Amino acid sequence: MPASDGIWDNIPKEQRRIIWNETERDTWAKIHGRQEQDSREIENGFNLLSSQAQKDLDELQVQRLQLCDYRSRLVRELAKIEAELMYITHECGAKEGALAHIEQSRGVSCKARFDSMHKTYVDMRCFFEAQSGENSDDPNSHRPEYEEFVGLVDLQRQHRTFQPMTDPMNGSDSPGTVSHGSNKNETLPGTKEMADSPESQMTSRFAPTEEKRNAPSNTHEQTISVSASDTSPVPLSENSHVCSPMDEISRDSTVLKDNGVVYTHPECMIGVPLVKIDEKHIYWNPSWHDLRIRIRCRLNELQQKHEAALQTNSRPSNGRSPGYHLRFRLDRLEKVLRFLANGPISPYQLLNKAYMKPVENTIASRDILFRLSETITELSEFHLDIPPVEWIRQRLHELIQDQGADFSLQQILSNFYSDSKLAALRHKHGFRRKGRLSQRQNQGQG
Repeated sequence: MPASDGIWDNIPKEQRRIIWNETERDTWAKIHGRQEQDSREIENGFNLLSSQAQKDLDELQVQRLQLCDYRSRLVRELAKIEAELMYITHECGAKEGALAHIEQSRGVSCKARFDSMHKTYVDMRCFFEAQSGENSDDPNSHRPEYEEFVGLVDLQRQHRTFQPMTDPMNGSDSPGTVSHGSNKNETLPGTKEMADSPESQMTSRFAPTEEKRNAPSNTHEQTISVSASDTSPVPLSENSHVCSPMDEISRDSTVLKDNGVVYTHPECMIGVPLVKIDEKHIYWNPSWHDLRIRIRCRLNELQQKHEAALQTNSRPSNGRSPGYHLRFRLDRLEKVLRFLANGPISPYQLLNKAYMKPVENTIASRDILFRLSETITELSEFHLDIPPVEWIRQRLHELIQDQGADFSLQQILSNFYSDSKLAALRHKHGFRRKGRLSQRQNQGQG
């Protein structure tokens, strides 16, 4: 190195500067070359990844466009199906309503014919018994011609029954077919009230004749009478009104929810107060009538008519007092008045206002109020784990879910006594008619 240092020292200063400059240029050239090579390699790697990602993106976009187009076709097809289904549902509802109206008209006509024939029979029976001096309570006094007339009366009970069809969409029952025959477990529209009326109880004397004539041939049915009397048993199939435990309404199955002040679920109960409302409550609609005033006015009118009827000396041929029918109607109104005063709710809060608006006059009708009070009274006899009103509300919610736009609160309340779940509950507790034990339970308790 000393020799090298000597050589370097012997190089002129200007040449040494040139050498260092050349060396610096070469060094920087090598550095730049390596940087450019590294940059090219990195860029090529990124370009490869980017091109692959772009290729995948293009394929996915094509698939997305295809799926969007397929979805559009499905939406159009679904809209077409929905429109067709809505039309068919509307047509079915119209036909079902027309058929139900025909059956109701037929039931009213059948009731009128039965009443006329029954009145003729009673008049004839009373007349001939008065002439012959026979006692109507004596079973030996029944004559063959009377039994033949009873056969004609029974003929009026044979009717067509409206059989429900199962909806394939939700499995619910909807009116569908009409079958012929005498189904003793069903009643015609318009004749259910007739079976509970005082006039129908007059036919109890015909029970022995009817039991012989109507003895069922099916060994699975109980041999009982079809008399209109409340004390006579009613035909009951072993499989009728059977409701599985999962379908029963109880504390565990109910969907009613509240926040301590109002109900919050389901939709038909949202906003309904938990406490009983009156005209002073904020929930009260000013268009609603005070039902107690309307019932009292009607009650006063009937009381005046009843007193006037009692003062008359005339007595009809059937032996009833002139004010008998008025007394019967007065008892119903008095029960409704007690329900309005002491009942757990106001009828206007059975469901929320959305369901009260179209039926304000309906919910205020005396017949609907009486049926509602009777249903609450009946449910209280079953010792349920929920209040009777909550049981009714839960059942109405289920019917709303099943029937949808076809739900009619007026029709449901008018026929609620024949509701399938209420009938199943009645049968489960041994009641075939409201408040009366079935024959089997009476024998078991005896």
